[in-house]
Amino acid sequence: MQGFRAGSGTDIPSLMAGAFAASLPTIILFVFLQRYFIEGMKLSTAGE
Repeated sequence: MQGFRAGSGTDIPSLMAGAFAASLPTIILFVFLQRYFIEGMKLSTAGE
């Protein structure tokens, strides 16, 4: 079974491109909302 799977291989570049495309929306949201994210972290630590 393992030899059969090794023959077909895995398309690593396509896999990496898909992973990058899937994470891109999260990265973009963080860049635009970073100000609020940091402000929330400051407020949570200031309350203690």
